[in-house]
Amino acid sequence: MSEGERDLREEVRAYVREIFPDLDLYTYYQLLEIEPAAPPEAIKASFYEKAAWLHPDRHHGQLDDRTHGQLVVLYARIAEGYRILSNPQRRVSYDRAMTHGKLRSTVIEKEIERDPELDLENPQARKFYKMAFDALKSGNKKSAEMYLGFALQSEPSSPMLQKMLEEAKKK
Repeated sequence: MSEGERDLREEVRAYVREIFPDLDLYTYYQLLEIEPAAPPEAIKASFYEKAAWLHPDRHHGQLDDRTHGQLVVLYARIAEGYRILSNPQRRVSYDRAMTHGKLRSTVIEKEIERDPELDLENPQARKFYKMAFDALKSGNKKSAEMYLGFALQSEPSSPMLQKMLEEAKKK
């Protein structure tokens, strides 16, 4: 791997670490780094520039699984912003919704859910989370509780795991 490729990988990793934790607080305009009054050409140019830099396929195998997964979610949100802002009717609706504090299109928001697994730092916690999720899907509440307990041992400060365990115990 050349020095330029290493630098690019580190830039992408730093960008993902900066943006991903607060992704839900960014408007489409901020993600595309354009002004709200930007013309359609600027929206398109910004998206294509971001796509060339951040497309997950470009970085497959170069980033750890967690960072790559976060990049996939981040890229999907940028593409979502492009789809909304490049459509004049959707853009007007989005701008109107933004005045009421909505940062995402409600239509798109329902289609794309953020994977909570990506918020887990510890690989063991992610593994047990997946096992618990599968156990819950198959109706095996006891196994789900056990796996969530193991996940919490690996990542005790995770509010998502704590909430999931509480909900599993209620079922």
